[in-house]
Amino acid sequence: MKKIDINTFTGHWPFRKVYHQSPDSIRAYMERDEVEQSLISSFDSIFYNDAFEGDEDLHAAIAGDRRFRMVMTVNPKVPGWQKDLEYECEHYNICAVKVYPTYHNYLLKDPDFLELVSVLEKKKLPLMIALRLEDPRFVYLWSVGTIDLNTIRVLVGETTIPIIMLHGLTAEVQALAPILDGKHNFYVDTCGLRYGVFPVETLRKTVSADSILYGSSYPLLCAKAASYVIERADIPEEEKEKMLYQNAERVFNL
Repeated sequence: MKKIDINTFTGHWPFRKVYHQSPDSIRAYMERDEVEQSLISSFDSIFYNDAFEGDEDLHAAIAGDRRFRMVMTVNPKVPGWQKDLEYECEHYNICAVKVYPTYHNYLLKDPDFLELVSVLEKKKLPLMIALRLEDPRFVYLWSVGTIDLNTIRVLVGETTIPIIMLHGLTAEVQALAPILDGKHNFYVDTCGLRYGVFPVETLRKTVSADSILYGSSYPLLCAKAASYVIERADIPEEEKEKMLYQNAERVFNL
């Protein structure tokens, strides 16, 4: 079944060994799992002092491969991101910006973050917000924080660009169901829904199929676990198609 994966990575994960993290490994996954396009970002860009250095390596690794669309990583607390964003928009053809507040230690009401949102609104670029990347207990070198879901509600109500929440657990998605109604410009991916049973069937009681995007977090997490929650869900085929690729085409203008 055709897919667009909105949440893949390359680079180096610093807390444990991750296999299949090269671009060639991502290509092999795409061919194996019928993924026609992948929105890819860099692990290195999260942890380097200068995120642009990681993005520069990523762009060099995927240049010329139209199956990839690059997602820029921004830490708005580090000076100079505005210049980097201008450069990547012009030269890297980025389709979205991804942020990691729980790793970079700021709140969604932080003035620097709100400046980023304002710039993205002018550029009409989607914003992807990662709640986490894996179980925080694995990240023992420092404490990974949490995001107050109410600040996401406020952000969605005050912005016009698409906001995509990544790695949300089923309970967190359920808590935000009133703004996942297909009318607000707010979306969630599937990589955090692998825990528990029948997550998509459960969510579909309150969440619109127009608000769910297929995202695997491969190679950090198992891609099959993310795709199976949709492919094997007891929901109409037209809803599966929306979640697996049609919503992504619309949200990211693919």
